Amino acid sequence: MLDERGVDHGEKIIKVYTSPFDPRPRLGNPNLKVVLADDSTLLGTKFEYDGRGKFLGDEIEKRIANLGTFPARSVRGLLRFSNREDLRFCQTGMEMKKGGDWLISHPLEDIDGLSTYPLLTDIKSATVHLDIFNATSLRRLSRILNISKGSSEMLDPKLGIKLKRDIQKEVLGLGQERR
Repeated sequence: MLDERGVDHGEKIIKVYTSPFDPRPRLGNPNLKVVLADDSTLLGTKFEYDGRGKFLGDEIEKRIANLGTFPARSVRGLLRFSNREDLRFCQTGMEMKKGGDWLISHPLEDIDGLSTYPLLTDIKSATVHLDIFNATSLRRLSRILNISKGSSEMLDPKLGIKLKRDIQKEVLGLGQERR
C-alpha cells in the first residue's frame, strides 16, 4: 500500500496505540511492551523540526480543544512519544517527501485517525494511532521494542481489535448501565 502511494518505507508497519489502562493483565501478556508517555497539556511546549520550523503546544492545544478527554490525552501522548529525542518518528516523517511534496506538513498529521475523524469522539479515539514504517524509524523503535515477527512484546492484530473494544468500553462505559 505504501509502495502504491510512493512512500519510502521499511519492511513492516508497526501501529502504536494509547490506552487509559495497562492492557497487559487484561490480555494475559506480561511481556507486552508498554511505554509511558506524558499526556498532560502541551501549553508551553515547543516542537522543532529541522528545516520545517517550530510548532507551539499552545497552537496544537487549540486544534485539539474540541476533542473529548481521552482523544486529547491520546493525541498528546502520541505526539510526545513520536517526538522523543531518542526516537524522532515525527521528525523523520516531517523530513520525508512524496513526489516532491512533504509527506506531512504539521506534526498532528503524523497521528493517523485525526483526519479520518475530524470531529473525534471518545468511541473513535481508540483508532487514533501512529504508523511506524520508515526504515530509520523502525531501527530506532527496535532499540526499545523487539519488533521481530512473533515477539511477545508486540500485540497480535486480533488481540489489538479486542483491546480497542475494551478501551471503547472503558472510556464510554459501554455495556454498563447508563444514568
